[in-house]
Amino acid sequence: MNGVLILGEEELNRCVNSALRTLESAGVGHEHRFYNRACFKAHQATEKAIEALLWVLGNPLTGHSLPALVLRLKEVLGAVSGNIVEFSILHTN
Repeated sequence: MNGVLILGEEELNRCVNSALRTLESAGVGHEHRFYNRACFKAHQATEKAIEALLWVLGNPLTGHSLPALVLRLKEVLGAVSGNIVEFSILHTN
């Protein structure tokens, strides 16, 4: 696996920080019992993190479909740990 860094380091940091802030927002929603909002934000944070990783690996894909993003990640890496693909499909429907 020889990915090509398409994003500059500054842009990559921006993407990763955005994912982390979104995940933090999910935690705040959970703390305040806004569970639907927390789930939505956690989903968004996951999308942002996978998208940033795919960009770094030179195989960008954007979108709101976790199964599609995870499947692309699996194609690029050759495998993903555990039941991530199955989990992304089961918990998106």
